[in-house]
Amino acid sequence: MKQLYHFLVLSLLSGALLAPVCSCASNNAGGNALSGKEDKVKYMSSVSGKAGDVLVVVGKDLWETEVGDALRDVMACEYPFLPQREPYFNLYNTPHNAFNGAFMVHRNVVVVNIGAKFPEARVICQKDLWAHPQVVVSIQAPSPAAAVELIRDNTSLIQQTIEQGERDRIITNSKKFQDQKIRNQIAKLAGGAPYFPKSFSIKRNVDDFIWVSHETTYVNQGLLVYTIPNPAVNRESLTKEFLLSECQEVLKNNVPGMRDGSYMTFSDMVEPEMEFINYQDRVFAQMRGLWELENDYMGGPFVIHAFPNALGDRLIVLHGFVYAPKYNKRSYLRNVESILYSFDWKK
Repeated sequence: MKQLYHFLVLSLLSGALLAPVCSCASNNAGGNALSGKEDKVKYMSSVSGKAGDVLVVVGKDLWETEVGDALRDVMACEYPFLPQREPYFNLYNTPHNAFNGAFMVHRNVVVVNIGAKFPEARVICQKDLWAHPQVVVSIQAPSPAAAVELIRDNTSLIQQTIEQGERDRIITNSKKFQDQKIRNQIAKLAGGAPYFPKSFSIKRNVDDFIWVSHETTYVNQGLLVYTIPNPAVNRESLTKEFLLSECQEVLKNNVPGMRDGSYMTFSDMVEPEMEFINYQDRVFAQMRGLWELENDYMGGPFVIHAFPNALGDRLIVLHGFVYAPKYNKRSYLRNVESILYSFDWKK
């Protein structure tokens, strides 16, 4: 079962949301495919629903059984590296006979079909089926037991398909309403830059360090851009310990707290995790964890992307963090992380 979807998982990791090997019908019946897709999207309804919401179309009889439990385990499991428990997505259920009208234009839709007319258990991922920009995941299986196995075997695929859809919407809006001045400043330092909405502003710009933030009374979404030495040309030499040590020195010197002697540091309450991501022809180390202030009481989640500069002698570090003591933080972190993913090289 896992082998059947291996190709799609790799495609998602590279930043593309494709129809899986079980196929997806073309949106136009001939002619230029790109033009046909653009024409269709142009006249589509905009999606509804809040960021992070997922509509699950399945009968109540299955929603309250092991099938529903499997779906909740995959899509409503705990979001990683937050200081309090929050689900990956907020799930809402509607039966098939009520799935019409406004429900069909929801931003993220998971449709579960179970029965003898679906002899092959498969997952189908599609975009812009009834609205734009929409993600639709169809789960088809001949029996509830087969559906449960299919869902559990494809946890990563289902999560990442919906996550990529959420990320793409944020990136699209960031590019549409970008602050070109911020992008230009960061490009001078890094040779490229993420796309920042106009609500962000530069808070600090010194030497090889730029701090960009969007701050309200109780929420701070920040993104730090700086460079550190590149340990070597191969992936094995870029370790989590090296990245933590080098980044910590930069934070101590550039991100002070409100109290004298306080500064941003990495929390040891939860061990950070690092992995390598291949996204749109760019490979980078991604590290997640929690931050806190030395000699103070502030803290929250962070995510780091680190990759070589054009010369290969330095690592560019995109370091996003969130401080929101009165609110849930998942959506704020997803917003900051999506901005990190929007990085591209200045042409």
